[in-house]
Amino acid sequence: MSKIYGEGDNKVKALDDVSISIEHGEVVLIVGSSGSGKSTLLNMIGLLDHPTNGKISIDGVDTTTLSDNNISSFRNKKLGFIFQFSNLLSDLSVLENVLLPRQIGGTDNTAEKEAIDLLKAVGLEDQMYKRANKI
Repeated sequence: MSKIYGEGDNKVKALDDVSISIEHGEVVLIVGSSGSGKSTLLNMIGLLDHPTNGKISIDGVDTTTLSDNNISSFRNKKLGFIFQFSNLLSDLSVLENVLLPRQIGGTDNTAEKEAIDLLKAVGLEDQMYKRANKI
């Protein structure tokens, strides 16, 4: 896939014919110098931006053919983001913050148990009922 920003003399190739394949469960680090296209690549993989050329296939779905509504739904069900800085909603508890994407996605009643298990796995079970801005 490729991503070009700007037009005419102001064109910038942020990604130039990039191809990447990531298997389920694989851990991948994307590293490079400033301006090398890391953020652009992550935006493409996260379906936050569209490639100028090429396609993005996730679980066999060509995501470049999805409508904006379908992209949002697909992102909610298939992708997860780990941000460099905290993006918690301060008025919600830690548990409520973890549950929020599942609630938006309208998933089943196992969400709270799974969220608690996740918080336990990262050692935050004693913080789960505190407001996010208090930890």
